[in-house]
Amino acid sequence: MKIGLSFDIDWAPEEMIEDTLNLLKGYPNVNATFFATHKSNALEKAGYEIGIHPNFKPLLMCESNKNFKEIIDELLDIYPESKRFRAHTLTTSTFILEYISQVGLKYESNCLLPYSKRLRIFNYVYGLVKIPFNFEDDVHFGFNYPFELKFLNMEHDDLFIFNFHPIHIYSNNATPEHYSNVKKKNHNPTEVIKHRNFECKGTRDLLIELLEFSSLNQIKIQSLYDLYLSFVRDQSLKSNLSI
Repeated sequence: MKIGLSFDIDWAPEEMIEDTLNLLKGYPNVNATFFATHKSNALEKAGYEIGIHPNFKPLLMCESNKNFKEIIDELLDIYPESKRFRAHTLTTSTFILEYISQVGLKYESNCLLPYSKRLRIFNYVYGLVKIPFNFEDDVHFGFNYPFELKFLNMEHDDLFIFNFHPIHIYSNNATPEHYSNVKKKNHNPTEVIKHRNFECKGTRDLLIELLEFSSLNQIKIQSLYDLYLSFVRDQSLKSNLSI
């Protein structure tokens, strides 16, 4: 079994990003990819893989005077070494895919297939590699599913890729109603922490259970770049791709 781990930071303040990073400390077998919406000193210092997480929603709602290339370029100016892409709200198009390939990105992870039992990485258009994922915390609590690892039934999966958000981890969100209440705090860590969920298992509990599971079973949790490299090697494409 291969397990991948990613996070969309979604404008979380530094305290929330640091909280997530602190949870990962102490687990040397855990690697992860963080998709960034903004500059985070805590994230840059942590040493994890950073991808860009551009927000095209204002453009789609005719609320922005920027075009999609400018939105992408702004994040690449912050993270010029990034070779990874996932859009906020998973917005995509062939125009976007062609452009991220032109500016040197190597893979995109812009497709959620909830609980898919046949998750596969594959070659995609414009020389990109596509890495779907099959778990996302807010989608999970949108279904009102329990935040327990056994519910995911991963035992027979060849590949399972998790995606979490620092805001949901910080507040231990477990239901849409709880998150709706947390959103009213405007991502203020001092206020949000007062409303952390202790009534039932939530996002934070599931992440900790996953980290403990990997440690107990000596399963390495991989970043998406780890998975990308493994795919390239398995496909004997290393000689044709700049890694």
